[in-house]
Amino acid sequence: MNCRYKYYSVKMRASNDGEHISGAEDIVHKDRVSNLMAELFVRTLTHPNGKAGKVNIKIEVIDREIKRVSALPVTTIEVDSAEKGWDEVKEQLKKILLTSSICCIDEIISTFKNSAKTRGAIIYNIRKKKFIEPVRVSNIGTDGISFKKEKNHFAEALTLASKTAGAKGIIGEICISDDPDYVTGYVASKQFGYVRITKLKQIGDKWGGRIYLYDGDDGGLVECIDYLKEVPVIITDIPNSPNAAIRNATDLRLTNAIDSIKHSNAWRKIRVRNSNTSFDGINTVLMASNDYLGLSQHSEVKAAAAKAIKTYGTGTGASRFITGTLPSHMEFEKSIAKFKGAESAVLFNTGYSANIGVIPAVASLGGVILSDELNHASIIDGCRLSKAETIIYRHNDMTDLEAKAKQYAGQGGLIVSDAVFSMDGDIANLPKLIEIADKYRYYLMIDEAHSTGVLGKTGRGITEHFGCRNPDIIMGTCSKALGSEGGFVCGSNLIIEYLINSARSFIFSTAIAPAGAAAAAKALEVIIKKPERIKRLRENIDMFCKELNMINNQTPIIPIIIGDEKRAVEISDKLLNFGYFIPAIRYPTVEQNKARLRVTLSSEHTIEQILGVIKAIKELINE
Repeated sequence: MNCRYKYYSVKMRASNDGEHISGAEDIVHKDRVSNLMAELFVRTLTHPNGKAGKVNIKIEVIDREIKRVSALPVTTIEVDSAEKGWDEVKEQLKKILLTSSICCIDEIISTFKNSAKTRGAIIYNIRKKKFIEPVRVSNIGTDGISFKKEKNHFAEALTLASKTAGAKGIIGEICISDDPDYVTGYVASKQFGYVRITKLKQIGDKWGGRIYLYDGDDGGLVECIDYLKEVPVIITDIPNSPNAAIRNATDLRLTNAIDSIKHSNAWRKIRVRNSNTSFDGINTVLMASNDYLGLSQHSEVKAAAAKAIKTYGTGTGASRFITGTLPSHMEFEKSIAKFKGAESAVLFNTGYSANIGVIPAVASLGGVILSDELNHASIIDGCRLSKAETIIYRHNDMTDLEAKAKQYAGQGGLIVSDAVFSMDGDIANLPKLIEIADKYRYYLMIDEAHSTGVLGKTGRGITEHFGCRNPDIIMGTCSKALGSEGGFVCGSNLIIEYLINSARSFIFSTAIAPAGAAAAAKALEVIIKKPERIKRLRENIDMFCKELNMINNQTPIIPIIIGDEKRAVEISDKLLNFGYFIPAIRYPTVEQNKARLRVTLSSEHTIEQILGVIKAIKELINE
């Protein structure tokens, strides 16, 4: 940006009998120079330090490129005494100095307090632990701050701190205004922003000062001082008040959080599925969907959804208790209860909403929750929302579970576990879970999101797989093998009646759309009539595991452990170029350094597709 001859620096300094009264400056367009001079002169007549006897106003052409810098994000720490305020200063300095591994906080504060009469700011070299020289920050613009009104201490101080934070080698700043009516000071840094501390001196005290913490060599000091004194900088996005600055501070925290996620190689991006065979415009074989039986594309299922839309519209318009319940909801509930061998069932909007509704409702009856350490996030969140004491037992470790169930047996409560664990694909030990729950008188809840339509000869799930009775509560989803959307819960008439009247995510949610319920009901019908899809899925699982010399885990979820998060992402991206979409699963979904490719197979994958992806995986892992 060429600002030559267009912008001017206007500086005001006011004193009385040699004592400094006030100072201010701005960088403005040439058309505003005269107005700014008048505003600054009025400032000298109304300053709390007294009226000026001498006023010096200096006008200079800006003949260097003007930098534009955003204001530092602001946070406020409320204190009720100067003593507590200085304790907060120390805490802020600890955070700043951690980056330099140097601890000289008491010496810094002592130097600062002894510099009250120094004009300008002290530069303190924290490496050499010595005062360097005072410097006055200049050539700074306020981007719209008016000097007509009463002095805006906050906005003007933030402007100064925002320029200073950009100086090479300056890692922090402490400042207190010498105005007797303004007791708020601040600690500022580029890394942590502008931290206001509401009381660092008493009202009426004219003491004030500023110290810059320099962490660099002597060679860099010349560049640092030139920036502070000579480089013209206009600070943008300056809030008029601390309250208006709260959003800026939140933005800083968001930025820092995003940077942290990216640094850990856990950053995720949304990919667009343009069609069933295209991701981000690349033709691919989808090896990541939980649509295990391909029913989301089944002609009868799609026709049922279309008919429901034609009959009832696209939405239900209200909760199940108001106007939301439709015949398709009732039909599915009746069918899924029969399919699971239960007395009754209730349909939720999603599997997630089912878990966060059911678990708190059951836990409110009393007792503790015993939860597998690798349970799905929706189970974890359901436990948290319940506010019940939650005991985590080691993954699928029935010895550990029994020891903990016995310990809390007097309280009773709920044991909850996935049937098929979503990241590892292994199966819960249902017979032993039933035995422990019966022995110590707990309710048992099993999440069959990944086992319905998958386990058992006819896809009825984990109870058919093991040939045992139902747990007290069966939860499942319509969004996986049923190819639709929604979550369901099966159990006794007593339990379902209680949940309908107690699960908040059911009571206070608009009912699932007509198309979703109708599609789920039709998909269940297809599974019952055509179990050959389940057989084909089993054959595909067997082939995949055999070709990769893997232990057959009996489910379509097949994790290929890579370990390093970055490498897992790289392999996933390369697989996409080969024409196969398999996502990299990373922390926090799985433990750190246990990143993986999560392959999910479908009954609709062809032999050629399976052999092709196996060849690509082997090539990329061994390269």
